[in-house]
Amino acid sequence: MKRFSMLSTFLAMVVAFVFVFANPIFAGIDDGLVAYYPFNGNADDASGNKNHGTVNGASLCPDKSDVVESAYCFDGLDDYIAFPDGVFGISVAGFTFSCWVSTSATDFQENKLIVYKGAINGEASLLTFENQFKFQVKLSNHTWYKTGSPVVADSYVHLVGVYKRGECIELWVNGSKGELFVEEETR
Repeated sequence: MKRFSMLSTFLAMVVAFVFVFANPIFAGIDDGLVAYYPFNGNADDASGNKNHGTVNGASLCPDKSDVVESAYCFDGLDDYIAFPDGVFGISVAGFTFSCWVSTSATDFQENKLIVYKGAINGEASLLTFENQFKFQVKLSNHTWYKTGSPVVADSYVHLVGVYKRGECIELWVNGSKGELFVEEETR
């Protein structure tokens, strides 16, 4: 079988949103799980919460283990998967984005979104920019909290962004913690 090839920049296999309400040492895998997207032929939420994604331009392709239609390929320009507004509520105390991505040998200087979610009370995203993976959270006071780590090119990479209000923002790349920095945004 001919391998699926595209001008894709990212291949996302699994994206999970987890609200952090309990001590993670004692929490089970499903405790606080809001959405789980295994991408097994679609962008449906397998958590049972019906937070199904809507695919916009991305196409199904093999995952890192060559399982057919178990990942999505994005063109790096305007392909994305939209998540419902209910994923983030007004009283979110914390959340985690987790995904696998495949990076191609393209230029990572420009902003390329991997995961983005906006809400009335702020927004959050995983992206590449200036040759870094970045995880950023914008609070309702217009302050951006960002953490980053250098891009690992031509590889499958596991990215985990963790936010706990008043406690931490962390980006983990293949198990290594990134560096924290804060930026003020003026309107």
